[in-house]
Amino acid sequence: MTHSAARTAESPQYRLYRAVWRWHFYAGLFVIPFLLMLSITGIIYLFKPQLDPAMYRHLLFVPPMGSLVSYGQQVESAQRAYPDATISKIVPSVAPDRSTEIQLTTLAKQKLAVFVNPHTGEVLGDRNEETNLQAIARKIHGELMIGTLGDYLVELAACWALVLLLTGLFLWLPRQGFAIAAHSFPAFGAKISESFGAIYTLFQAFMACC
Repeated sequence: MTHSAARTAESPQYRLYRAVWRWHFYAGLFVIPFLLMLSITGIIYLFKPQLDPAMYRHLLFVPPMGSLVSYGQQVESAQRAYPDATISKIVPSVAPDRSTEIQLTTLAKQKLAVFVNPHTGEVLGDRNEETNLQAIARKIHGELMIGTLGDYLVELAACWALVLLLTGLFLWLPRQGFAIAAHSFPAFGAKISESFGAIYTLFQAFMACC
């Protein structure tokens, strides 16, 4: 190593860059597993309207008919099927081929969604609102299914995500002024990758403020 290169490697700017790079690296090790988990569970919950018909077609869809049973009769059907339950909400059918959803709580404190054929009053079945896929995804997304500790870990990961974004933005900024220099193709590709990271940083900052 030449004397000028050694002096450059030991410069305060170089030491700052290495320190920020280490913070970026360690923040990534901690945050990325949480980001993957939050992305997957968030997608599951986001596409609930598309997943529910595929998973619960036998509960959500009925053969369309001309006549309808009154909501009072549909509630009575649900009460006969679940005599000890307390009904909390009724979601009317949104189309002739869709069932009515009646939400209730059993004596065992289970929260169920009971589906009733609005044309015949027949109880089609129920769905546990605390153990279905979307409910589990929501619990993992919010608290990792471990209660308050999981909530704290998710919040901590969100804070470290800001460290990851800010240090990444610092590493992306030009370190030799803003003059355009000639780059080899691999270096140009790296710059393109860094630019996407910078754009993603700005996008995440915007979403955090909304």
